[in-house]
Amino acid sequence: MPDTTYTSGSGNWTCPAGVRKAQVLAWGGGGAGGGMNQNSDGGGGGGGGAFAEALDTVVPATTYAYAVGAAGAANA
Repeated sequence: MPDTTYTSGSGNWTCPAGVRKAQVLAWGGGGAGGGMNQNSDGGGGGGGGAFAEALDTVVPATTYAYAVGAAGAANA
């Protein structure tokens, strides 16, 4: 079974024939670092993205919705 990669956005995935399990691996994009102003040397770094993994039971020919969020945006 080939890997499928999604970036930020949403859509649908249809389970292929003969597939009963789907391994899902998800990495968070991380938070943006703090902005800088005239009175400081810069803001702190953003938080690291989390990781999650699951093995889910799926049904062939069934369509599953997904939504993938984007990483934090930097501030000035």
